[in-house]
Amino acid sequence: MIPVSFSIEHIMPESTQNEKAGMLGNLLPLGVEGNNKLGAKPLADKLVVYRASQYQLTKKYANDYGGEAKWEYDQIEKRTKDMAQIMYTQNGLYDLNRLDLEK
Repeated sequence: MIPVSFSIEHIMPESTQNEKAGMLGNLLPLGVEGNNKLGAKPLADKLVVYRASQYQLTKKYANDYGGEAKWEYDQIEKRTKDMAQIMYTQNGLYDLNRLDLEK
């Protein structure tokens, strides 16, 4: 199935003006229409739209984090590291035990 539209959703809104809001772990693919509806709504409202998304990664996020009441900075950092680990290890590019991900 070819996506009808595509945009980048910030789970924690960009309007927080926090540097972590732009981290990979805070981003999801989402259709333009769904993204426009969400704005800075609470996570619970966003999860409803995420679950109906045409993108598997977005649905997976809703399943994995659907029980969370809030989306906080430490969760963004953890998801960023988890996603990096998946990308690097599945592609055999790096030994993550040798990377300093705290930088």
